[in-house]
Amino acid sequence: MHRLNPEDTEAYLHLAAIYVSQKKYQNALQAYTKILSYDDDNVMALYYAGRLHGELKDFEQAKTYFEKLLQIKPNFELALLDLGTLYEIEGRFDRARESYEKVLEVNPENKKAYARIAAIYVRQKEYDRAIFEFEKLSDIDRGDLSVRENIGLLHLEKGQYEDAIREFNMVLASRLKDNRIRLYLGLALQEKGETNRAIEELWKIDPKSEEFKTALRNLMALYIKSGQIDEAITKVRSLIAQEKTNTDLYMILSSLYEEKEDYEGAIKTLEEAGSIEPNRIEVLYQIGTLYEKKGDNGAALKYMEEIIKLDPENPNALNFIGYSWAERGIKLDKAEEMVRKALEKKPDDGFIRDSLGWVYYNKGEYVKALSELQKAQEAVPDDPVIAEHLADVYLKLLDYERATEFFQKSLQLEKKEDRKKILEEKLKNLQPKGK
Repeated sequence: MHRLNPEDTEAYLHLAAIYVSQKKYQNALQAYTKILSYDDDNVMALYYAGRLHGELKDFEQAKTYFEKLLQIKPNFELALLDLGTLYEIEGRFDRARESYEKVLEVNPENKKAYARIAAIYVRQKEYDRAIFEFEKLSDIDRGDLSVRENIGLLHLEKGQYEDAIREFNMVLASRLKDNRIRLYLGLALQEKGETNRAIEELWKIDPKSEEFKTALRNLMALYIKSGQIDEAITKVRSLIAQEKTNTDLYMILSSLYEEKEDYEGAIKTLEEAGSIEPNRIEVLYQIGTLYEKKGDNGAALKYMEEIIKLDPENPNALNFIGYSWAERGIKLDKAEEMVRKALEKKPDDGFIRDSLGWVYYNKGEYVKALSELQKAQEAVPDDPVIAEHLADVYLKLLDYERATEFFQKSLQLEKKEDRKKILEEKLKNLQPKGK
């Protein structure tokens, strides 16, 4: 066709479309450029050339084509929408919104323009304005329940739980088996403090769905908060009876026993999980930490060493072993090596940073210890052990004022009564030498 007529615009458009479907974008651009060489005001060639430059991330050139097109045809909706998208990519949200608002001047029922304006307000955390735009979108299309879902999520984000609950219930009236919406409803009820209603809704989620994993974690938190741990144990055991090889369920059950301080029950549960997945590191690590809480440090270290055999770079196990040695004042050079290795893997972990500080403390390198523990405290400001470690270092450096400050802080943060007594004794005995 081109040989017969070198200016056959329709043939060039068809050819370009074929190239686009084959992702041969440069070839397609050549076809559009050919059209524009003899018809520089061709709207379709300008539009698709702009889109292709956008696809190729040549945003400036894309905007050039769209802007030229809009000079010829100011009300071209698709170009206005795409131009708005380019401004969004550049972070120029005011210009993007202007472009979408021009679309609405042309077509007050353009759903995509409303949705994009709302999305901009969400990104800017202007949730009330986003809700206002979504409400306008809902007025245009009452059947689009995804709009009501978005409004519900924004109310949830703003802490307007009653409004969120209303929206999610509205969606569920038409989509009874929508697990995602059921999860959102449960979360809204949980945040509102309606524990029993939240539990009821979360149990309605299909246990085989992806959403149920999140629901189950929240259910356990609700049961623990409301003191219904035994009921939670019964529920999880019934789930295990249906899915005997699901080790995640065993880990949840173990955490419930741990909450009751039934460490034997928690360990036994995880050992059952270990018989299903012998080399699952999360299971081995949790058993180790339970033995530590039980006071059997030797058994705890045995499990951590097993993890190191499976994964020599595992930062949690490396940190656990290094910290344990530091606590006992043994193998301090090796302990430092292991904790440093863990810190390389997780440089922002305040607890690992605390371990390094504690190694230095036990090596008598108090200035180094102070530096590391200050970083740990910045990362985890509400941990009583880190605060106590800082106080211990300040005491060694004879800074009694700062030592007092951090012993008091540790005491305020500490929840365990036996630990509180130790801290109270430290404060009682804290005074400058010779006074």
